[in-house]
Amino acid sequence: VPKIIRKYLLIFHIFLTNMAPKLSKNKGGKTSKSDRDEGLSASEDHEEVKLAGVTQTSEAESSDAETSRESNPANLDNIFQAIISLKSEFSAKFESVLTILTDVKNQIGDCSARLTEAEERISQTEDTVDKLQSTAKMLEDKIKLLSAKTEDLENRSRRSNVRLVGLPEKAEGRDACGFLENWLPDALGMEPLRSPLIIERAHRIASVRSDDKAPPRALIMKFLNYKDKVRVLNAAREKKEVLYKGKRVMLFPDFSAKVSKKRQRYNEVKKKLRAKGLDYRFLFPSRLQVSFNGTLYTFENPGEVETFLDNPPE
Repeated sequence: VPKIIRKYLLIFHIFLTNMAPKLSKNKGGKTSKSDRDEGLSASEDHEEVKLAGVTQTSEAESSDAETSRESNPANLDNIFQAIISLKSEFSAKFESVLTILTDVKNQIGDCSARLTEAEERISQTEDTVDKLQSTAKMLEDKIKLLSAKTEDLENRSRRSNVRLVGLPEKAEGRDACGFLENWLPDALGMEPLRSPLIIERAHRIASVRSDDKAPPRALIMKFLNYKDKVRVLNAAREKKEVLYKGKRVMLFPDFSAKVSKKRQRYNEVKKKLRAKGLDYRFLFPSRLQVSFNGTLYTFENPGEVETFLDNPPE
């Protein structure tokens, strides 16, 4: 741009240089004409002299103009050449700018097309995500329902089971069912039954012990008759302490891992209840029922039991 400005200034300078003589002569001619007009207004007798003077002045101006054009043809040619050169240079630069603008326009068009495509894809993705979220919510609800049903079925399948804890290893021998059928009535002090206890199957929970010094594994027994299971647990509760060769053993109902974990949360409050001499029992699945002054109180969680013990009813 500075080079172009310099060229324009050079052309303007040359133009002024060439036109200055003509402008000065034109100024001189106009002055002579005004003087002659004043002479004519003073005396009409000199009209012929004025006309002769005007004719001479016009001839002089024409002669000077022709002389100027004849004496400066090179300067005019230079001006025209400079203008043509500038036009060519401007044309080349404009063509380059137009080419760049065309490329930019094409790139903007490509970006616009890609943006439109991206918006369509995002819209489709959002629709798909909404459907997937709806499906996931439905599946989540179904999984919860199926999990609850599975949990219920598992606990029902364990309904006739009793867990025996603390029985020394190998005390049952090779016939665990026969051992338990004979030992339980004597250990629990049960009255003679109309029909003997029938245990369908019995086994230790873990496959092997990790260490000989580890506590004995729990033994699970399944009664053929659910009523026999209830009689055994009631007898154990009434006896309060069941012994095998001087060692204490305990009998518990068998539940799923989830229910057992919920009941384990009451371990601390059960210790406090035993210390106060209060009787309690669990209601399925994990509610605790406490007997206090002849009244039964049912609690949904250990916190309620703690509050009850801190502020017992009068």
